[in-house]
Parts: sequence; C-alpha cells; structure tokens
Amino acid sequence: MTAILQQLGIDRMTVAERIALVQEILDSVVAEQPRPPLSEAKRRGRGHGWR
Repeated sequence: MTAILQQLGIDRMTVAERIALVQEILDSVVAEQPRPPLSEAKRRGRGHGWR
C-alpha cells in the first residue's frame, strides 16, 4: 500500500470497508456535479419513458 493509504489508516480497513469508502467517495463526487439540463420533452413532461 502507498504511504497515503497508511497515513489515512485505509491499509487497516477490511475489503468491505474499503469498498464502502469508495462508494461514499463516488457518491460525494456525483453529488457535486451539476445536473445536465432537461430536454424539451422532459420539460414538457413527455420524457418519462412510461405511460
């Protein structure tokens, strides 16, 4: 493991804990991304894909 992983204690985490950490990090990255603009169809309520 790299020094940063050791400094943060990640090297002492189980595989399941590391996977959960990665999921949390990815979720936080996604949450910070701007949402793409809605298409015209979705703005009009026709882009839901079901009827």
